[in-house]
Parts: sequence; C-alpha cells; structure tokens
Amino acid sequence: MIPLLIISNNKRTSDKFIKTLVKKADLFFEISASEQQYLITDIKLLLKEVKIFFREKRFFLLNSFENSSIEAQNAMLKILEESPLNTQFILTTANENLIIPTIRSRSKIIRLIKNKKEEIDPEYNSFFQDLVKKPSLNFFTNTKFVAKKNEEATSIINQLILFFKNRLFKDNKSHTILKETLRMKGLLETNNLNPQLTIDRLLTFIYKTYSIKI
Repeated sequence: MIPLLIISNNKRTSDKFIKTLVKKADLFFEISASEQQYLITDIKLLLKEVKIFFREKRFFLLNSFENSSIEAQNAMLKILEESPLNTQFILTTANENLIIPTIRSRSKIIRLIKNKKEEIDPEYNSFFQDLVKKPSLNFFTNTKFVAKKNEEATSIINQLILFFKNRLFKDNKSHTILKETLRMKGLLETNNLNPQLTIDRLLTFIYKTYSIKI
C-alpha cells in the first residue's frame, strides 16, 4: 500500500481523519517514540514487527514524524519501500518541510490544512541574515525581539520558521534550527513558558549553531 503522509497542525482534525482510515484495518498499531523524537532504534523495532507475516491488513501510525532523526527517517524510507502489500503506514506531521524529500515523494500527501502565503517581515529577514552570516548577541538589545506576551513571542517564532524554511535546501543547519524552533513553539503554547526567555533561548541557540565552525 502507498504510505500516507498527513499534514495537519490540528491534532483533533488529524485524529478524526485517521479514525475513518483505520476502520479498514484488521490490525492497528500506533508507534510511539522512545524519547522526544523517533530514533533509529525505534524504526529497527518497527522493522522487526513488519517482517512478521500476517494475512490480516495492518495499519501502522507514527504521529508527529517530523520529530525524528535523519537516521530514523532514512531507515523508515527503506521500510516504506519494502513493506508488504497488506501493510499501510500513516505518518503525520505539522510541517512537511521537516520530512526528508524521499519520504515525501514516496508517500501520498494528504493536507488537512489550507496553504496560505506567508511572507517574512523585511526587518526580521535582514536581521536573521546577519545572524547566520555574522553571529552576534546584539539581539539582546534589539527592541524587535522584546516579547512580553505569548502572542508577541509566537509572532517572532513564526518569522524564524519562515526564514529557515526558505534556507532548508541550501543550509544544512536549518533543519536542526527548525526542529528546535518548532519544539520551543509547542512548549510555549502548552507549558506556559516565559515568552521573553523563550525568544532569548531560541536566538542564543541559533547564535551558537552558526558561531561554532565545524
């Protein structure tokens, strides 16, 4: 069966859609990550399960698959390419850009969110360009990065996401930064983090990423 990649930023919406899909399954398994992200060890365990022969139709669900290492995604690609005909894989993600292109091209993509054109603010774009080319800590004194409310912090984070999404195919550090940015955005929304400390921590993370030469 062709793997399904479900793109949604609303878990309730994706859960409802998946519920209709799994009615067709004889056996349904939801695979959880052993840590904060799927590791290659998780995918190896999944491979062992897939290799066990079953006549029944099996569905495997991996939620929030953007939270996985590159090694895990490459291992998952191999499973998708070699899976039995009676096996259906369902991957969900809030951001398809964090899924490697080979998995995206191998899957049927189902978008449960409407694409809307977003543009980065020119001032933020200019600052972020300087940050990656000439890393400095001058964001601590820049009023553009003052966030007293969660809404203000979220707005800055969304600008970061737009900027680094546009750099994914020309900057190998962008994937790491996007993952951390999305993780911090989730924590800000669910764990009541201090908005200013969240922004300071994110920008410091970016500064360190680009100031360390590898």
